[in-house]
Amino acid sequence: MTSNEHELEDERALCRYCKAPVPENEWFGLEVTRPVKMPDGSTSEVDVDFLDAVFCSQEHAALWLAAPIPPTVVPQVTVFPRWTRKLQRMIERGRP
Repeated sequence: MTSNEHELEDERALCRYCKAPVPENEWFGLEVTRPVKMPDGSTSEVDVDFLDAVFCSQEHAALWLAAPIPPTVVPQVTVFPRWTRKLQRMIERGRP
């Protein structure tokens, strides 16, 4: 195998179920969208969680879809106390 062939193999998508490289012309894909659940349990009316996955066979796509779909990851924003105070002062002064 040449170095170019190794590079192409490294760039190929991996089957979401078995982690095997997926051939360029023989793949199955799934796209799943669902509402985003917020930390307080409510559902976002604007945001959706988008999952996409590529599989080496229809069987592996079906097996992955039959299992529980991974939970939504809600991004967490960390605001440091110093910035919180500075932002609060800016808001109080009427600055955006």
